[in-house]
Amino acid sequence: MARFINIFGSIIVMLVAVIMGLFGALISMLFFNIGIIEALTLIPLFVISSIVVFIIGLAAFIYELTKKEITLKHENNVPVNISQMNKEKIVMVCSKCVTHNERDAKFCKGCGNALVK
Repeated sequence: MARFINIFGSIIVMLVAVIMGLFGALISMLFFNIGIIEALTLIPLFVISSIVVFIIGLAAFIYELTKKEITLKHENNVPVNISQMNKEKIVMVCSKCVTHNERDAKFCKGCGNALVK
């Protein structure tokens, strides 16, 4: 659900950027009571700022679509999301065989590889 909200939010940011770029001068004429000449001089500012906001929204959108959840596997090969792990039970994971070892272990109990802290 959070991923959907992040994707939806980034699409909203992109839409706001387009509206800001297209109608920024018109909106400033209506709400700030400035003339046409002054509003036309603001158009480059609105276009540049809307492009920047659009790129930020697009980057957030692409990041959210390509983001992968990090999972670990217990000894019985059951995937576990890192956010579900209890922080007090953090274990050393062997870089060679991905076996979970005790926190202060010096060698892997699965393959005997030296563990790096």
